[in-house]
Amino acid sequence: MCGTEAHFHATPPADGPTRGSLPVEPLLTAEFDVDPGAVYERLRSTYGPVAPVLLADPG
Repeated sequence: MCGTEAHFHATPPADGPTRGSLPVEPLLTAEFDVDPGAVYERLRSTYGPVAPVLLADPG
């Protein structure tokens, strides 16, 4: 099946938030430097298994 595999993408629920409506949180912060596990736990408890985070400095 080289190059002919079917790709299936999950469809988000109609009543769910859009990516653009979620607040993006910076990941690499002083809090992360001190206790990354706590940051990951907070993000998981707030957003679930996928969290909208900023990985780079926007400036």
